[in-house]
Amino acid sequence: MRGRYRSFRVAPLLATFGLVMVLALQGAPEAKAQAAQPMRWSDPATWPNNKVPVAGDKVTIGRDKDVVL
Repeated sequence: MRGRYRSFRVAPLLATFGLVMVLALQGAPEAKAQAAQPMRWSDPATWPNNKVPVAGDKVTIGRDKDVVL
């Protein structure tokens, strides 16, 4: 008798999980499109301090950035 009503408890959980996944995936293409746009090394907007690195500067390029030399 208990097993018969188990689906009524699981169904809302599955629906909630599905809704969360759909909402999470809606923003994913935008993030990928933004990360896929390469930026030029010589463009000050590429860098956090809006200054192009010079010889001797320590540079870190994040995983979400593509920088063209």
